[in-house]
Amino acid sequence: MGLRAATVIDYPGLGPVELRPLATAVRFTARRRADRYTLTVPARATAADITDALRRMSPRLAALPRPAIHTYPAGYTFSAPGWAATVAADPAVAAGKLRMRRATSDTDGSLLYTIAVSPETLATPAAAPAIAKALCAAAHAYTAAALIPDARAIAAGLGARPSGWSVSRGAGRLGFCTAAGRIALSERVAMLPVELRRYIITHELAHLTHFDHSPDFHTLWRRYLGCDPAGLRPILRKFKWPV
Repeated sequence: MGLRAATVIDYPGLGPVELRPLATAVRFTARRRADRYTLTVPARATAADITDALRRMSPRLAALPRPAIHTYPAGYTFSAPGWAATVAADPAVAAGKLRMRRATSDTDGSLLYTIAVSPETLATPAAAPAIAKALCAAAHAYTAAALIPDARAIAAGLGARPSGWSVSRGAGRLGFCTAAGRIALSERVAMLPVELRRYIITHELAHLTHFDHSPDFHTLWRRYLGCDPAGLRPILRKFKWPV
């Protein structure tokens, strides 16, 4: 029986490793985070498979540089097309807590999120991960409210017909298409500029016709995107995520 829920283990030489089961994963993938490693585990992987994957991958993972930890001082603002989020020091918020408020811009109708944190909490190391989580929550809300409708419109304009849409989490997979034709977009796609959002969306729409990365898939993807994807790939790889 495969792993059913996310589990954190302590692996020799690596420290904390979060095992994340993913039903659609076909192989093990690992990343280094600021405070731990994460290992995406295929649904049918056994405990022996996980142990073997960690044994094989641990030397490479241990050699990776630790990602920088983001800081979010009062007044920090992340802005993306259609939405923005600002960190505010608010004495009315209890220590150790944060409060998120949403408003709509009178100028262009974009969604404006305020992440209110007590001044005491902002001065502690615990503030950064909590604010990062709130930023992801804001991106998730924007994706559900606006980005998925935009993706539906793109699909309709191209004559593509996914069976449904959903919002996923994490940066490991920014989008995926199931064999049943359902497309999921990561909440982090909302953090990207418009051209990179379309890059991800059209990639998954092309998978509705070609469930592989064959030459036919790339021809269709290029037509959907309206340009050569190779030109946008390095821009996506160098994108500076706010979390």
